[in-house]
Amino acid sequence: MTNILIDLSKNTDPLIANCLKAIKSVAEELDIDFFVVGAVVRDLILGQLYGLPTGLETKDIDLGITVKDWEHYQKMKDRLISTGSFSSDEKTVHRLIYKNSCPVDIIPFGSVETSEGLNDRIHSFHQKTSSELWKTYSSMEDDFLVCRAVKLGFLSKEDVPEKVAGAIPVLE
Repeated sequence: MTNILIDLSKNTDPLIANCLKAIKSVAEELDIDFFVVGAVVRDLILGQLYGLPTGLETKDIDLGITVKDWEHYQKMKDRLISTGSFSSDEKTVHRLIYKNSCPVDIIPFGSVETSEGLNDRIHSFHQKTSSELWKTYSSMEDDFLVCRAVKLGFLSKEDVPEKVAGAIPVLE
């Protein structure tokens, strides 16, 4: 898996940054690849990479993990809980809560995607939607993402810092 790193030490909500660091540590320990999707990614890319305000702020994290079987998936959840920073969510089987305030949805990928017993609602949304989002956005260049955000009206050209706009000829 390709590592795409954003410096989380600057201007990132410490709750989100520390949660991601804890997840990364456990994932490395268990040899599990993971990726983050959803609104927190938007906030990190636009806010941290480009210094642009998103106008929105999320306090939940959607996480895809590649596991070989359900035991591997459960091991990841159990190990996160054993750190003392995560707890189970009684209502949602695939969710943990970081520091009693940040929901983390952990969606399994890999050979478990088609195994029996996966909650149909989770499967239909996350197998298709998250997989498609990952395939779409992980292969795009950052300048394309900024141009797309301007075209869709999420950002105005004035919101894009001059140094970023100057590096993207379409925005000049």
